[in-house]
Amino acid sequence: MRPRTKLLMNIVLLVAPGLTPLIPVWALPHLSAFLKARGHRVKLLDYNAGYGIPMPHQGGLWWDLAYAEKYFSSHPETKQRLLCDILSFQPDLVGFSVFKCCAGSSMYLGRELKAMKKPPLVVFGGPQACRLPRESAFADALVPAEGEKAMLDLIDLAEKRRPWGPVPGAIMLRGAEACYGGPPEEVQDLDSLPMPDFTGVDASPYSTKMTPFSFNRGCRNKCRFCTSCSLWPGFRSHSAKRIYEEMLHLKRNHGAGHMFASCTAVNLDRGILDELCDRIIAGGEALSWEGLAVFHPGLNVPLLKKMAKAGCHYLSFGLESGSDTVLERMGKPFTAAVAAQVMRDAFAAGVDIGVNIILGFPGETEQEIEETKAFLVENNKYLFGGISYPHECGIGGRSPMCFAPEEYGVNPATLENRLSWESADGKLTHQTRLERIRSFVEWARAAGIKIQDDPIAPPDVHTDTPHDPPLYGPT
Repeated sequence: MRPRTKLLMNIVLLVAPGLTPLIPVWALPHLSAFLKARGHRVKLLDYNAGYGIPMPHQGGLWWDLAYAEKYFSSHPETKQRLLCDILSFQPDLVGFSVFKCCAGSSMYLGRELKAMKKPPLVVFGGPQACRLPRESAFADALVPAEGEKAMLDLIDLAEKRRPWGPVPGAIMLRGAEACYGGPPEEVQDLDSLPMPDFTGVDASPYSTKMTPFSFNRGCRNKCRFCTSCSLWPGFRSHSAKRIYEEMLHLKRNHGAGHMFASCTAVNLDRGILDELCDRIIAGGEALSWEGLAVFHPGLNVPLLKKMAKAGCHYLSFGLESGSDTVLERMGKPFTAAVAAQVMRDAFAAGVDIGVNIILGFPGETEQEIEETKAFLVENNKYLFGGISYPHECGIGGRSPMCFAPEEYGVNPATLENRLSWESADGKLTHQTRLERIRSFVEWARAAGIKIQDDPIAPPDVHTDTPHDPPLYGPT
Protein backbone atom coordinates (compact mmCIF):
# COMPACT_ATOMS: atom_id res chain seq x y z
CA MET A 1 0.00 0.00 0.00
CA ARG A 2 1.19 3.51 -0.79
CA PRO A 3 1.75 6.04 2.02
CA ARG A 4 -0.98 8.53 2.83
CA THR A 5 -1.41 11.36 0.38
CA LYS A 6 -0.21 14.86 1.20
CA LEU A 7 -3.54 16.56 0.57
CA LEU A 8 -6.45 15.58 2.79
CA MET A 9 -9.79 15.15 1.08
CA ASN A 10 -13.39 15.22 2.23
CA ILE A 11 -15.05 12.03 1.03
CA VAL A 12 -18.70 11.00 1.32
CA LEU A 13 -19.56 7.31 0.93
CA LEU A 14 -23.25 6.51 0.64
CA VAL A 15 -26.01 4.09 -0.27
CA ALA A 16 -28.93 5.67 -2.13
CA PRO A 17 -32.59 4.80 -1.36
CA GLY A 18 -33.89 1.40 -2.42
CA LEU A 19 -31.95 -1.13 -0.37
CA THR A 20 -34.38 -2.81 2.03
CA PRO A 21 -32.78 -2.35 5.48
CA LEU A 22 -31.92 -5.93 6.43
CA ILE A 23 -28.20 -5.62 7.22
CA PRO A 24 -25.79 -2.65 6.89
CA VAL A 25 -23.70 -2.56 3.73
CA TRP A 26 -20.34 -4.20 4.44
CA ALA A 27 -18.15 -2.32 1.97
CA LEU A 28 -18.59 1.27 3.13
CA PRO A 29 -17.30 0.95 6.73
CA HIS A 30 -14.28 -0.94 5.41
CA LEU A 31 -13.52 1.61 2.70
CA SER A 32 -14.09 4.41 5.22
CA ALA A 33 -11.47 2.95 7.58
CA PHE A 34 -9.07 2.42 4.68
CA LEU A 35 -9.33 6.07 3.61
CA LYS A 36 -9.22 7.46 7.14
CA ALA A 37 -6.00 5.53 7.73
CA ARG A 38 -4.53 7.57 4.87
CA GLY A 39 -5.51 10.87 6.44
CA HIS A 40 -8.78 11.64 4.66
CA ARG A 41 -12.01 12.80 6.28
CA VAL A 42 -14.89 10.43 5.54
CA LYS A 43 -18.63 10.66 6.13
CA LEU A 44 -20.95 7.65 5.75
CA LEU A 45 -24.57 8.11 4.69
CA ASP A 46 -27.24 5.43 4.43
CA TYR A 47 -30.46 6.76 2.92
CA ASN A 48 -32.29 3.49 3.61
CA ALA A 49 -32.66 3.96 7.35
CA GLY A 50 -34.11 6.87 9.27
CA TYR A 51 -35.15 9.08 6.34
CA GLY A 52 -38.79 8.03 5.97
CA ILE A 53 -38.31 7.20 2.29
CA PRO A 54 -40.51 4.36 0.96
CA MET A 55 -38.52 1.17 0.50
CA PRO A 56 -39.31 -1.58 -2.07
CA HIS A 57 -41.69 -3.39 0.30
CA GLN A 58 -43.48 -0.05 0.72
CA GLY A 59 -43.81 0.62 -3.00
CA GLY A 60 -40.50 2.40 -3.64
CA LEU A 61 -39.31 1.51 -7.15
CA TRP A 62 -35.81 2.88 -6.70
CA TRP A 63 -34.24 0.73 -9.40
CA ASP A 64 -36.12 2.90 -11.91
CA LEU A 65 -34.61 6.30 -12.76
CA ALA A 66 -38.02 7.57 -13.93
CA TYR A 67 -39.50 6.70 -10.52
CA ALA A 68 -36.68 8.54 -8.74
CA GLU A 69 -37.24 11.61 -10.93
CA LYS A 70 -40.98 11.58 -10.23
CA TYR A 71 -40.57 10.99 -6.50
CA PHE A 72 -38.04 13.74 -5.91
CA SER A 73 -40.01 16.12 -8.12
CA SER A 74 -43.02 15.68 -5.84
CA HIS A 75 -40.90 15.61 -2.65
CA PRO A 76 -38.42 18.49 -3.14
CA GLU A 77 -37.82 18.79 0.60
CA THR A 78 -36.55 15.19 0.72
CA LYS A 79 -34.31 15.80 -2.27
CA GLN A 80 -32.83 18.87 -0.60
CA ARG A 81 -32.29 17.01 2.65
CA LEU A 82 -30.35 14.24 0.92
CA LEU A 83 -28.22 16.64 -1.10
CA CYS A 84 -27.60 18.89 1.92
CA ASP A 85 -26.39 15.90 3.93
CA ILE A 86 -23.81 15.30 1.21
CA LEU A 87 -22.84 18.89 0.46
CA SER A 88 -22.58 20.01 4.09
CA PHE A 89 -19.41 17.92 4.27
CA GLN A 90 -17.98 19.89 1.32
CA PRO A 91 -16.93 16.67 -0.41
CA ASP A 92 -14.17 16.44 -2.97
CA LEU A 93 -15.32 12.94 -3.86
CA VAL A 94 -18.67 11.15 -3.44
CA GLY A 95 -18.72 7.36 -3.70
CA PHE A 96 -21.95 5.39 -4.17
CA SER A 97 -22.32 1.70 -3.33
CA VAL A 98 -24.76 0.69 -6.07
CA PHE A 99 -27.06 -2.32 -6.04
CA LYS A 100 -29.69 -3.14 -8.65
CA CYS A 101 -32.48 -2.11 -6.28
CA CYS A 102 -31.04 1.41 -5.86
CA ALA A 103 -29.64 1.93 -9.36
CA GLY A 104 -32.22 4.58 -10.30
CA SER A 105 -31.82 6.64 -7.13
CA SER A 106 -28.02 6.45 -7.42
CA MET A 107 -28.14 7.69 -11.00
CA TYR A 108 -30.50 10.51 -10.02
CA LEU A 109 -28.36 11.76 -7.13
CA GLY A 110 -25.16 11.32 -9.14
CA ARG A 111 -26.59 13.43 -11.94
CA GLU A 112 -27.66 16.14 -9.48
CA LEU A 113 -24.15 16.31 -8.06
CA LYS A 114 -22.55 16.30 -11.50
CA ALA A 115 -24.75 19.22 -12.61
CA MET A 116 -23.34 21.57 -9.97
CA LYS A 117 -20.98 24.41 -10.86
CA LYS A 118 -18.11 22.83 -8.95
CA PRO A 119 -19.08 19.18 -8.72
CA PRO A 120 -17.24 16.62 -6.62
CA LEU A 121 -15.76 13.59 -8.32
CA VAL A 122 -18.63 11.06 -8.45
CA VAL A 123 -17.76 7.36 -8.30
CA PHE A 124 -20.17 4.43 -8.64
CA GLY A 125 -18.95 1.20 -7.08
CA GLY A 126 -20.53 -2.03 -5.94
CA PRO A 127 -22.13 -5.01 -7.66
CA GLN A 128 -24.26 -2.96 -10.07
CA ALA A 129 -21.62 -0.46 -11.16
CA CYS A 130 -20.55 -2.40 -14.25
CA ARG A 131 -24.17 -2.58 -15.43
CA LEU A 132 -24.98 1.13 -15.30
CA PRO A 133 -25.01 3.40 -18.35
CA ARG A 134 -21.49 4.46 -19.19
CA GLU A 135 -22.43 8.12 -19.35
CA SER A 136 -20.53 10.93 -17.65
CA ALA A 137 -23.81 12.70 -16.86
CA PHE A 138 -24.21 10.31 -13.91
CA ALA A 139 -20.67 9.60 -12.72
CA ASP A 140 -17.00 10.21 -13.42
CA ALA A 141 -15.93 6.62 -12.78
CA LEU A 142 -17.32 3.12 -12.33
CA VAL A 143 -15.50 0.67 -10.05
CA PRO A 144 -17.15 -2.74 -10.59
CA ALA A 145 -15.16 -4.87 -8.15
CA GLU A 146 -12.53 -4.35 -5.46
CA GLY A 147 -12.13 -0.67 -4.76
CA GLU A 148 -9.33 0.15 -2.31
CA LYS A 149 -6.47 0.65 -4.74
CA ALA A 150 -8.68 2.12 -7.46
CA MET A 151 -9.96 4.68 -4.96
CA LEU A 152 -6.42 5.86 -4.21
CA ASP A 153 -5.84 6.48 -7.92
CA LEU A 154 -9.16 8.32 -8.19
CA ILE A 155 -8.18 10.50 -5.24
CA ASP A 156 -4.96 11.36 -7.03
CA LEU A 157 -7.07 12.30 -10.04
CA ALA A 158 -9.36 14.48 -7.93
CA GLU A 159 -6.30 16.16 -6.42
CA LYS A 160 -5.05 16.74 -9.96
CA ARG A 161 -1.85 14.87 -9.19
CA ARG A 162 -2.36 12.65 -12.22
CA PRO A 163 -3.95 13.27 -15.63
CA TRP A 164 -7.30 11.85 -16.66
CA GLY A 165 -6.71 8.41 -18.08
CA PRO A 166 -6.73 4.68 -17.32
CA VAL A 167 -7.18 3.59 -13.69
CA PRO A 168 -6.79 -0.15 -12.94
CA GLY A 169 -10.12 -1.59 -11.83
CA ALA A 170 -12.11 1.44 -13.01
CA ILE A 171 -13.98 2.65 -16.07
CA MET A 172 -13.36 6.39 -16.43
CA LEU A 173 -16.10 8.47 -18.05
CA ARG A 174 -15.73 11.82 -19.80
CA GLY A 175 -18.32 13.07 -22.25
CA ALA A 176 -19.08 10.17 -24.58
CA GLU A 177 -15.70 8.59 -23.87
CA ALA A 178 -15.12 5.55 -21.65
CA CYS A 179 -11.54 4.78 -20.65
CA TYR A 180 -10.89 1.24 -19.41
CA GLY A 181 -8.09 0.68 -16.93
CA GLY A 182 -8.00 -3.11 -16.96
CA PRO A 183 -8.60 -5.50 -14.04
CA PRO A 184 -8.28 -4.22 -10.47
CA GLU A 185 -5.15 -4.47 -8.38
CA GLU A 186 -6.48 -6.75 -5.67
CA VAL A 187 -5.31 -6.50 -2.08
CA GLN A 188 -3.39 -9.73 -1.53
CA ASP A 189 -2.81 -9.38 2.21
CA LEU A 190 -6.30 -8.74 3.57
CA ASP A 191 -4.92 -8.59 7.10
CA SER A 192 -3.10 -5.37 6.13
CA LEU A 193 -6.45 -3.56 5.91
CA PRO A 194 -7.63 -1.60 8.96
CA MET A 195 -10.56 -2.62 11.11
CA PRO A 196 -13.92 -1.41 9.70
CA ASP A 197 -15.27 1.88 11.01
CA PHE A 198 -19.06 1.92 11.41
CA THR A 199 -19.08 5.50 12.72
CA GLY A 200 -22.19 7.17 11.34
CA VAL A 201 -24.01 3.90 10.62
CA ASP A 202 -27.25 3.55 12.58
CA ALA A 203 -27.90 -0.19 12.70
CA SER A 204 -31.07 0.09 14.81
CA PRO A 205 -33.54 0.25 11.86
CA TYR A 206 -32.11 -2.91 10.27
CA SER A 207 -34.53 -5.79 10.72
CA THR A 208 -31.99 -8.61 11.10
CA LYS A 209 -29.97 -6.75 13.76
CA MET A 210 -26.82 -8.22 12.22
CA THR A 211 -23.45 -6.56 11.70
CA PRO A 212 -21.34 -7.77 8.76
CA PHE A 213 -17.72 -8.81 9.30
CA SER A 214 -14.85 -9.70 6.97
CA PHE A 215 -13.91 -13.27 6.18
CA ASN A 216 -12.66 -13.78 2.63
CA ARG A 217 -12.97 -12.39 -0.89
CA GLY A 218 -13.61 -14.19 -4.16
CA CYS A 219 -14.64 -17.81 -4.58
CA ARG A 220 -12.83 -21.05 -5.35
CA ASN A 221 -15.85 -22.47 -7.17
CA LYS A 222 -16.93 -21.68 -10.73
CA CYS A 223 -20.69 -22.14 -10.87
CA ARG A 224 -21.81 -21.71 -14.47
CA PHE A 225 -24.49 -19.11 -13.73
CA CYS A 226 -22.43 -16.96 -11.35
CA THR A 227 -20.53 -13.76 -12.16
CA SER A 228 -18.34 -13.79 -9.03
CA CYS A 229 -15.44 -15.36 -10.90
CA SER A 230 -15.41 -12.35 -13.26
CA LEU A 231 -15.68 -9.65 -10.60
CA TRP A 232 -13.50 -11.37 -7.97
CA PRO A 233 -11.05 -13.56 -9.90
CA GLY A 234 -8.66 -14.23 -7.01
CA PHE A 235 -9.66 -16.02 -3.80
CA ARG A 236 -8.05 -14.58 -0.66
CA SER A 237 -8.83 -14.93 3.02
CA HIS A 238 -8.14 -13.09 6.23
CA SER A 239 -6.23 -15.08 8.81
CA ALA A 240 -8.24 -16.66 11.62
CA LYS A 241 -6.52 -14.31 14.06
CA ARG A 242 -7.63 -11.23 12.14
CA ILE A 243 -11.21 -12.46 11.71
CA TYR A 244 -11.45 -13.11 15.44
CA GLU A 245 -10.00 -9.69 16.27
CA GLU A 246 -12.49 -7.99 13.94
CA MET A 247 -15.42 -9.79 15.56
CA LEU A 248 -14.23 -8.61 18.98
CA HIS A 249 -13.72 -5.10 17.58
CA LEU A 250 -17.28 -4.97 16.25
CA LYS A 251 -18.76 -6.24 19.50
CA ARG A 252 -16.74 -4.00 21.81
CA ASN A 253 -16.60 -0.81 19.75
CA HIS A 254 -19.78 -0.91 17.67
CA GLY A 255 -22.16 -2.89 19.85
CA ALA A 256 -22.51 -5.82 17.45
CA GLY A 257 -24.73 -8.47 19.02
CA HIS A 258 -25.11 -10.89 16.13
CA MET A 259 -22.77 -10.88 13.13
CA PHE A 260 -22.88 -12.04 9.52
CA ALA A 261 -19.79 -13.27 7.66
CA SER A 262 -19.66 -11.18 4.49
CA CYS A 263 -18.23 -13.65 1.99
CA THR A 264 -19.27 -16.29 -0.54
CA ALA A 265 -18.72 -19.16 1.93
CA VAL A 266 -17.12 -19.44 5.37
CA ASN A 267 -15.71 -22.92 4.69
CA LEU A 268 -13.73 -22.22 1.51
CA ASP A 269 -10.62 -22.61 3.68
CA ARG A 270 -11.39 -25.21 6.34
CA GLY A 271 -8.13 -24.63 8.20
CA ILE A 272 -8.96 -20.97 8.79
CA LEU A 273 -12.53 -21.78 9.85
CA ASP A 274 -11.28 -24.46 12.25
CA GLU A 275 -8.70 -22.14 13.81
CA LEU A 276 -11.22 -19.31 14.09
CA CYS A 277 -13.54 -21.52 16.12
CA ASP A 278 -10.62 -22.57 18.35
CA ARG A 279 -9.76 -18.93 18.99
CA ILE A 280 -13.35 -17.96 19.81
CA ILE A 281 -13.75 -20.87 22.21
CA ALA A 282 -10.39 -20.27 23.89
CA GLY A 283 -11.08 -16.53 24.18
CA GLY A 284 -14.10 -17.14 26.37
CA GLU A 285 -16.05 -14.11 25.12
CA ALA A 286 -19.44 -15.07 23.69
CA LEU A 287 -19.83 -14.23 20.00
CA SER A 288 -22.92 -14.87 17.88
CA TRP A 289 -22.62 -15.21 14.12
CA GLU A 290 -23.81 -16.84 10.90
CA GLY A 291 -22.92 -16.92 7.21
CA LEU A 292 -23.03 -18.63 3.85
CA ALA A 293 -21.42 -22.02 3.28
CA VAL A 294 -20.86 -24.58 0.55
CA PHE A 295 -21.71 -28.26 0.90
CA HIS A 296 -18.49 -30.22 1.39
CA PRO A 297 -17.61 -33.53 3.10
CA GLY A 298 -15.20 -31.65 5.35
CA LEU A 299 -18.12 -29.78 6.91
CA ASN A 300 -18.81 -32.68 9.26
CA VAL A 301 -20.18 -33.22 12.75
CA PRO A 302 -16.94 -32.45 14.65
CA LEU A 303 -16.38 -29.17 12.81
CA LEU A 304 -20.05 -28.18 12.95
CA LYS A 305 -20.18 -28.88 16.69
CA LYS A 306 -17.11 -26.72 17.13
CA MET A 307 -18.77 -23.97 15.06
CA ALA A 308 -21.89 -24.17 17.23
CA LYS A 309 -19.77 -23.93 20.38
CA ALA A 310 -18.03 -20.90 18.85
CA GLY A 311 -21.37 -19.13 18.39
CA CYS A 312 -22.34 -20.04 14.80
CA HIS A 313 -26.11 -20.47 14.84
CA TYR A 314 -27.10 -20.56 11.18
CA LEU A 315 -25.67 -21.40 7.74
CA SER A 316 -27.24 -20.77 4.34
CA PHE A 317 -26.30 -23.01 1.41
CA GLY A 318 -26.70 -22.73 -2.34
CA LEU A 319 -28.21 -26.17 -2.94
CA GLU A 320 -29.94 -25.05 -6.17
CA SER A 321 -31.06 -28.60 -7.12
CA GLY A 322 -31.49 -32.07 -5.67
CA SER A 323 -30.56 -33.69 -8.99
CA ASP A 324 -26.97 -34.79 -9.48
CA THR A 325 -27.35 -34.32 -13.22
CA VAL A 326 -28.32 -30.66 -12.81
CA LEU A 327 -25.70 -30.05 -10.13
CA GLU A 328 -22.99 -31.33 -12.46
CA ARG A 329 -24.20 -29.14 -15.33
CA MET A 330 -24.27 -26.15 -12.98
CA GLY A 331 -20.67 -26.77 -11.98
CA LYS A 332 -21.58 -27.22 -8.31
CA PRO A 333 -18.72 -28.86 -6.37
CA PHE A 334 -20.89 -31.43 -4.56
CA THR A 335 -23.48 -34.14 -5.09
CA ALA A 336 -26.95 -34.45 -3.60
CA ALA A 337 -25.64 -37.17 -1.28
CA VAL A 338 -22.95 -34.85 0.09
CA ALA A 339 -25.53 -32.10 0.61
CA ALA A 340 -27.85 -34.47 2.46
CA GLN A 341 -25.03 -35.66 4.73
CA VAL A 342 -24.00 -32.11 5.63
CA MET A 343 -27.63 -31.26 6.38
CA ARG A 344 -27.92 -34.25 8.73
CA ASP A 345 -24.60 -33.40 10.37
CA ALA A 346 -25.62 -29.77 10.91
CA PHE A 347 -28.86 -30.92 12.50
CA ALA A 348 -26.96 -33.27 14.81
CA ALA A 349 -24.50 -30.50 15.71
CA GLY A 350 -27.20 -27.95 16.51
CA VAL A 351 -26.53 -25.56 13.61
CA ASP A 352 -29.68 -24.41 11.81
CA ILE A 353 -29.55 -24.26 8.02
CA GLY A 354 -31.50 -23.05 5.00
CA VAL A 355 -30.99 -23.61 1.28
CA ASN A 356 -31.46 -21.73 -1.99
CA ILE A 357 -33.16 -23.31 -4.99
CA ILE A 358 -32.76 -22.40 -8.69
CA LEU A 359 -35.32 -23.56 -11.25
CA GLY A 360 -35.09 -23.52 -15.02
CA PHE A 361 -31.41 -24.26 -15.56
CA PRO A 362 -30.87 -25.03 -19.27
CA GLY A 363 -31.78 -28.63 -19.97
CA GLU A 364 -33.51 -29.20 -16.62
CA THR A 365 -36.29 -31.75 -17.09
CA GLU A 366 -39.49 -32.38 -15.17
CA GLN A 367 -37.93 -35.59 -13.87
CA GLU A 368 -34.98 -33.64 -12.46
CA ILE A 369 -37.37 -31.24 -10.74
CA GLU A 370 -39.08 -34.27 -9.21
CA GLU A 371 -35.67 -35.37 -7.91
CA THR A 372 -35.31 -31.98 -6.19
CA LYS A 373 -38.75 -32.38 -4.64
CA ALA A 374 -37.90 -35.86 -3.40
CA PHE A 375 -34.64 -34.54 -1.92
CA LEU A 376 -36.45 -31.79 -0.02
CA VAL A 377 -39.11 -34.14 1.32
CA GLU A 378 -36.47 -36.61 2.52
CA ASN A 379 -34.42 -33.90 4.24
CA ASN A 380 -37.16 -31.48 5.29
CA LYS A 381 -36.73 -32.07 9.02
CA TYR A 382 -33.14 -30.79 8.83
CA LEU A 383 -34.16 -27.49 7.20
CA PHE A 384 -34.91 -25.15 10.09
CA GLY A 385 -34.55 -22.16 7.76
CA GLY A 386 -36.50 -23.87 4.99
CA ILE A 387 -35.85 -22.97 1.37
CA SER A 388 -35.67 -19.63 -0.37
CA TYR A 389 -38.40 -18.62 -2.74
CA PRO A 390 -37.06 -20.38 -5.87
CA HIS A 391 -34.88 -18.24 -8.10
CA GLU A 392 -35.38 -18.25 -11.84
CA CYS A 393 -32.15 -19.28 -13.54
CA GLY A 394 -30.60 -16.23 -15.15
CA ILE A 395 -27.64 -15.97 -17.49
CA GLY A 396 -25.56 -13.00 -16.42
CA GLY A 397 -23.49 -11.24 -19.04
CA ARG A 398 -20.23 -12.21 -17.36
CA SER A 399 -21.03 -15.71 -16.19
CA PRO A 400 -19.40 -18.78 -17.77
CA MET A 401 -22.75 -19.65 -19.37
CA CYS A 402 -22.94 -16.40 -21.30
CA PHE A 403 -19.60 -16.99 -23.00
CA ALA A 404 -20.71 -20.32 -24.49
CA PRO A 405 -24.54 -20.39 -24.51
CA GLU A 406 -24.69 -23.04 -27.25
CA GLU A 407 -22.92 -25.51 -24.95
CA TYR A 408 -25.94 -25.31 -22.65
CA GLY A 409 -28.56 -25.51 -25.38
CA VAL A 410 -29.35 -21.80 -25.21
CA ASN A 411 -30.28 -19.70 -28.22
CA PRO A 412 -27.73 -16.82 -28.09
CA ALA A 413 -30.08 -14.54 -30.04
CA THR A 414 -32.42 -14.46 -27.03
CA LEU A 415 -29.87 -13.09 -24.53
CA GLU A 416 -31.28 -9.58 -24.34
CA ASN A 417 -31.13 -9.65 -20.53
CA ARG A 418 -30.33 -12.27 -17.96
CA LEU A 419 -33.89 -13.64 -17.81
CA SER A 420 -34.91 -13.36 -21.47
CA TRP A 421 -33.00 -16.40 -22.70
CA GLU A 422 -34.70 -19.33 -24.40
CA SER A 423 -33.57 -22.86 -25.07
CA ALA A 424 -32.51 -23.69 -28.61
CA ASP A 425 -35.73 -25.67 -29.14
CA GLY A 426 -37.83 -22.76 -27.85
CA LYS A 427 -39.48 -24.83 -25.11
CA LEU A 428 -37.78 -23.23 -22.10
CA THR A 429 -38.64 -19.53 -21.92
CA HIS A 430 -38.98 -16.87 -19.24
CA GLN A 431 -42.70 -17.59 -19.01
CA THR A 432 -42.29 -21.37 -18.75
CA ARG A 433 -39.68 -20.89 -16.03
CA LEU A 434 -42.05 -18.64 -14.09
CA GLU A 435 -44.74 -21.29 -14.41
CA ARG A 436 -42.32 -23.90 -13.05
CA ILE A 437 -41.62 -21.67 -10.06
CA ARG A 438 -45.34 -21.09 -9.42
CA SER A 439 -46.04 -24.81 -9.60
CA PHE A 440 -43.04 -25.65 -7.40
CA VAL A 441 -44.06 -23.16 -4.71
CA GLU A 442 -47.60 -24.52 -4.72
CA TRP A 443 -46.22 -28.05 -4.31
CA ALA A 444 -43.79 -27.04 -1.53
CA ARG A 445 -46.47 -25.40 0.58
CA ALA A 446 -48.79 -28.36 0.17
CA ALA A 447 -45.94 -30.73 1.08
CA GLY A 448 -45.15 -28.84 4.29
CA ILE A 449 -41.82 -27.46 3.05
CA LYS A 450 -41.05 -24.18 4.78
CA ILE A 451 -40.60 -21.61 2.02
CA GLN A 452 -39.80 -17.93 2.21
CA ASP A 453 -42.09 -15.30 0.75
CA ASP A 454 -41.67 -14.09 -2.80
CA PRO A 455 -39.01 -11.36 -2.60
CA ILE A 456 -39.71 -7.93 -4.02
CA ALA A 457 -37.21 -8.03 -6.84
CA PRO A 458 -36.55 -5.26 -9.35
CA PRO A 459 -36.97 -6.02 -13.02
CA ASP A 460 -33.81 -6.53 -15.01
CA VAL A 461 -33.19 -2.89 -15.78
CA HIS A 462 -29.56 -1.98 -16.48
CA THR A 463 -28.63 -5.64 -16.10
CA ASP A 464 -25.57 -7.14 -17.71
CA THR A 465 -26.00 -8.94 -21.02
CA PRO A 466 -23.60 -10.42 -23.57
CA HIS A 467 -24.18 -7.26 -25.61
CA ASP A 468 -22.80 -4.97 -22.89
CA PRO A 469 -19.43 -3.26 -23.33
CA PRO A 470 -16.62 -5.38 -21.88
CA LEU A 471 -15.99 -5.06 -18.16
CA TYR A 472 -12.44 -3.74 -18.33
CA GLY A 473 -12.03 -2.91 -21.99
CA PRO A 474 -11.72 -4.68 -25.33
CA THR A 475 -10.67 -8.31 -25.22
